[in-house]
Amino acid sequence: MRHRQLRALRLLGIALAIAVLAASGPHGGPSLLRVEAAAAAPTPGYGSQPVWRDEFTSLSLDVAGTGGANWAPRFRVWRTLALDGNSDKCVKEHEGYTGKGGPPLNVRLHAVHDGVVSLYGRRIPANRREQFWGYEAICGMLDGSGSHGQTYGYWEVRFRMASLSAGQQVSIWLTPTDGAWPPELDLVEAVGTNRAVPTAERNRFRFAGHYLGVDGLPADEFVYPTVRRSEGWHEAGIDWRPDRVTWYLDGQEVFRLPGDKFGTEPMSLMITPEVSSNWAGPTGNATSWPLEVQVDYVRIYQLQGAQPPG
Repeated sequence: MRHRQLRALRLLGIALAIAVLAASGPHGGPSLLRVEAAAAAPTPGYGSQPVWRDEFTSLSLDVAGTGGANWAPRFRVWRTLALDGNSDKCVKEHEGYTGKGGPPLNVRLHAVHDGVVSLYGRRIPANRREQFWGYEAICGMLDGSGSHGQTYGYWEVRFRMASLSAGQQVSIWLTPTDGAWPPELDLVEAVGTNRAVPTAERNRFRFAGHYLGVDGLPADEFVYPTVRRSEGWHEAGIDWRPDRVTWYLDGQEVFRLPGDKFGTEPMSLMITPEVSSNWAGPTGNATSWPLEVQVDYVRIYQLQGAQPPG
């Protein structure tokens, strides 16, 4: 399997060369070692190279909303400021966003350094919140629905939850490119430690699928593997096929569901910070700002010979 091959390649890469990521998190701390991963077929049935990828040597961001970039800094199709259905209180936009009008906040929400993009969530000062519809925070996100969507395939994201504390959440997920919901496939999600979060879910990654149940109402299934969430680098992968969907973390299978639950509409990737969401609970004195998630790459592979029915 590709995951075992990658482990061998990484061991060889460590012996040959190590790229040092000098940028530390928002609160300082030691530099991290970053090892480049090879682009190879993830599992049998895929091509040897991604059909779409972003290695983040720069950031292609559609600030103006005119299209033509890899990512939008907002929900391109839904056209909502935040995930209000999740009680999310973080506006998703770019650095120059002015809300109802007035001066921007002049805070960094997206940054690229040494082939890594950082997405930040920052608290809006209380005396500026009315300008931003009363939201508590402003966050940088990536919405890929304008540049790539496909039915079936393998998506892999190398990420690091660099700073995630009470009341903060990060999701890396797939939704239909046309904006329909459900279905939804969550490559990985995490929240900071908060008393509002059940003990069994603290310091854990979550992997989930959302779909229409037999009664026509939204349903979901999810799992919290015993592996503890850490601030180190991880690879989240999802293998979506007609008969099954398989989740991977760092090369190990962690979850599996039947593929027919998720339809055949093309899906696209999003990476979204959330604040004071239903799962994360409220922010408070234990919350550290800014929230930060780092992404090394996004790679998407096409399943060969598998076409949607109809």
